[in-house]
Amino acid sequence: CSLVRMLPLNRQTSMLPSALLRRFYHGVQEDAHEFMIGSFLSLDEELNPVLLPTLRGQLRTILQCADCETERASAEGDPFGCLVLSLCTAAAGQEIRSVEAALAEYRRAEPMAANYLWHCPNLACHAAGALKRMDFRSLPNVLWFQLQRWRMEGPGRPMRNLFHEVRLDEVLRLRVAPLERRHDVPGDPLL
Repeated sequence: CSLVRMLPLNRQTSMLPSALLRRFYHGVQEDAHEFMIGSFLSLDEELNPVLLPTLRGQLRTILQCADCETERASAEGDPFGCLVLSLCTAAAGQEIRSVEAALAEYRRAEPMAANYLWHCPNLACHAAGALKRMDFRSLPNVLWFQLQRWRMEGPGRPMRNLFHEVRLDEVLRLRVAPLERRHDVPGDPLL
């Protein structure tokens, strides 16, 4: 499918996206997010991968000691192209009413599973528990996100759609997390 050739050359021309629509299964519901991904992938193939690099960033996992708060970040960044942001809090299921709050919830620390073996890098600490959070290692030129407008009611129970209004601020206050330093080796960057 040549999506670039399908684009109209002037504003009086419309296009029938039949070539693009063939990428999707007939009779199966596809949402706008999946359609957008298919469109961007088609454009990126046509333009010799120049579009998607502007949409890619890197995340990193940060583990934090539950007792002394010493942190250890993943050495490698995990690439991402789109963030899926929940519109309800994981802990209490409360509605999230802004994109900025949804980003904060995405980056919120949560306890590690009990079977995860954590050894605090602070030699003076002997804690066994840790918290895990995601943070940005690098931000893309264009931040692309999907708002998850449903929540699970519980195991074996159906999803519940969320219809509340969500505010998108003109400016999102994002930052790339600074490099942490280990407590056991002064001056040693943790990345």
